[in-house]
Amino acid sequence: MRIAERLRLAGNEADTQAVPRMCSVLQADEDRMAGYADEVKAVRIVRREVDWMIGLPSAN
Repeated sequence: MRIAERLRLAGNEADTQAVPRMCSVLQADEDRMAGYADEVKAVRIVRREVDWMIGLPSAN
């Protein structure tokens, strides 16, 4: 939160208030990604080739 303090001292109140909200959103996304990683490790989510399904050229 040092960034928010610096913004506050510079008189940038709008960004000062936005920083904690941004941190909260990023933390929630990090938690969600960690959950996906756990599902992959438990083999509940399996990666597969899907480029052909959406019309993209294959990476092969």
